[in-house]
Amino acid sequence: MKKLFTLALLFVISLSLSSQNRLFVQDKETNKMYEVRTNKKFRYTLLSDSTLELGYANIERDKIQWVNEDKIFLSSGEEIDFSDIGTLYRFSKLHQAMRNLSVPFLTIGVPLFLHGTTKLSLEGLERNNKDYVPVATGAGTFFSLLGILPYAIGPKSFDITQDRYELIVM
Repeated sequence: MKKLFTLALLFVISLSLSSQNRLFVQDKETNKMYEVRTNKKFRYTLLSDSTLELGYANIERDKIQWVNEDKIFLSSGEEIDFSDIGTLYRFSKLHQAMRNLSVPFLTIGVPLFLHGTTKLSLEGLERNNKDYVPVATGAGTFFSLLGILPYAIGPKSFDITQDRYELIVM
């Protein structure tokens, strides 16, 4: 009975996975394909929004529920035609992990830097500040820069309006 239940469960899972379409962005120059995963957040700009010329202000973020031959269905209930997509932004797993790992560096570095500079501006280099202030300010600067680095590196962007990239549904 347990084997039958396990086989039935595996059959249902494989059937559901095989029936979903997947969205890829193909780089025509290198023939590399990048998957835009369903149920993961991704960022995009629409061509209808590009007339505003707001730069990063018009980047939207949502999850893909499923993909049709010519539309993307989002978790917010919106439907987007492929022809309306201007740019897709994709974060790699490494980029996401580095952002998560940088949070402790920021929480240590920024207060340490502020403490060192505040102590320097209010008390100067009197008494033991001569040794403490440069170390606190330097270490705070180092940890803050280390924590900011993953946020300074942007996601991989695919400008669909160029002939270089193409959306493919498989």
